[in-house]
Order: sequence, then structure tokens, then C-alpha cells
Amino acid sequence: MDALAIDRGNCCSCGQGRILGHWLAAETFRCCACLDEYGDQPLEKTRANCKAAFRRPGKPANWWASREPPQKLADVPEGFLASTTWWTRADNLVDPGRKSRNCSQPAGEASIVSVTDPAHHYFTGHGAERVWEAGLALAWHLSLGGQGLPLSGTDLRVLELGAGCGMPGIALARQGASVTLTDVPWLLRLCHYNVEANFRESDERRPKIATLRWGNPADVAKVFAGMGGPPDLVLGADLVYREDDFDVLLATIAALGAHSTLLTISRRDNAVIAVFLQKLASQFWHVQSCGILGNSLLMDLRLPTADRKAAARAVATPGSLAAAAA
Repeated sequence: MDALAIDRGNCCSCGQGRILGHWLAAETFRCCACLDEYGDQPLEKTRANCKAAFRRPGKPANWWASREPPQKLADVPEGFLASTTWWTRADNLVDPGRKSRNCSQPAGEASIVSVTDPAHHYFTGHGAERVWEAGLALAWHLSLGGQGLPLSGTDLRVLELGAGCGMPGIALARQGASVTLTDVPWLLRLCHYNVEANFRESDERRPKIATLRWGNPADVAKVFAGMGGPPDLVLGADLVYREDDFDVLLATIAALGAHSTLLTISRRDNAVIAVFLQKLASQFWHVQSCGILGNSLLMDLRLPTADRKAAARAVATPGSLAAAAA
């Protein structure tokens, strides 16, 4: 799918009519909500049963958004989006209260502005409706110089996965890192709005924005071309919540090849977190550090290596177990 080829049609997965989405084939149109929920793989539904799908409670949980967003944040009508100013303090990012207004002026250096679409006027997907707690926690951590990152000039290349509002990436860009915010195509305009709200066009620290669908090698190659190579650091906030996505998420992180990946994971479902940790262990990922950040886990992941895999396999062999027992 072309990142810019967002059209309007009748969804053959859920039955919505005249909705924004993509043509997957000559007669197969899928709305952005279903793409976000199911991806672009074929479903066991056809045009013949679209109406039945519409009547059943099987439509995606994120069933919304049919308007095209304006090109510029300043052109968004009053009240269509919500903006919140998060003031940077020595010990917190403080929310002074959400206001439904247009925020066309970049934020000051002492604050970060988030632009969201809680009513889903323009944007499909849970990432558009609010600043999720894990994203706020990671932005706060990075604003305070967390991880001791070398932020001199633009030497550090940073990529944020599933950025949405992009607060963690924006926090590092403010400190001089070269940042690229990535997300699915239908949320890129929201990323643009958040960059507009925090950086003037002339600001050299202004983050880049790119399409990156998990498990898509072509998207990874385009991102590398735009960044001038692979990132040094990958950021991800509140990406660990759907077990079906764990393999493709980890495959994408591995393909990016960064030295370090910082993830914040909301502690809303310990069973899901346990499955993710088991997945990391089974694929020989190294958790460099893991701590508590508010109501989130902060995890520093390092890529699986041949040495680590070999060591893990050696520990599991009968001979090594016998030697250890002796």
C-alpha cells in the first residue's frame, strides 16, 4: 500500500460505507479502522457478506473517523481536536487541563504540547485519542536526561515506533537528537500536527516523519534512506498490549538494528506482560535493565546475538547440565 494512497470506499471487512481506507485489490477495500485492527491480510469475508458483517458485533473496536484532516494544524476548525500543554518540571510533566482548541503556535521550551483526536473526527486508531500514560512516562524520563544518552548536536539518531503524538521523540528532539517519528500511514498527519505544535518550520531540531508498518521491509529501507542509516536508539511507548503483534514488533525492532530499544509498557494486564517477557526469553533478547516508571515498566532491550543464542542452547543441552551437576 502506498503511504499516501488513502481513498474513500465501502469497507469489505466491516461494511462501513464511504469511509477512509485503502484498496488492497481491484475489488477489495478496507477501512483504516479494519487495517489497524486486522492488518492488510485477507479475511474470511467477501463482498457478499459485507452487509451481514455490518449487522454483526464483529466490527473492529476502533470504528470511527471519516473526515480527511487538513494539511496544516492551523486549518483545523475550532473544537475538532484537543491540545494539552504538559509543563516540564524538575520532577514531573504536569497536565494543566485539556482544552478543545486549535494550537497553531509552537510550544515554548519549558513545555510539550500534545494534539489528540478524542472524538475521532479525523484519525482512526487508539493511538490518536489520547496521550497514553506510558508515552507520558517515557517523555518525562527522557526530558530529565534519563539513560544518560549522548545528546550532543545531532549525533544520536532516534526512531520512535508507533509514535502517535510522538511525545518521547519530541522530548529527545528538543535536546538535540535527530529524531524520526514513525507510524501507520493514516496517523502520519497527527504526527505532523504534533510536530507543528512544538517546533517552528525553521527549527533544525524538528523531527522527521515516516511510514513504518511493522513487518514491512520496504518501509524499513525507506526509513533508513531518510535517516541516513539505521537508528542508534528506538523508542516505543505502550506498544505491548496485543499478543498477536509481539512477533512482528520484535522482528521490526530487530530489523532496525539499533544498539538499544527503550520500551515503556503500561501495567494494565500482568498476564500480557508475562507473555511478552516469555517471548523475549524464547528469542534470546537481552533485557539490559527493567524498572518501574509511574504505572509503567521501563525496559531497555538489546538485540539477540549469536553468542547469546549459543550460550542459551548450551545451557539447555544434557551434556552441559551433567557437567554443571558434576
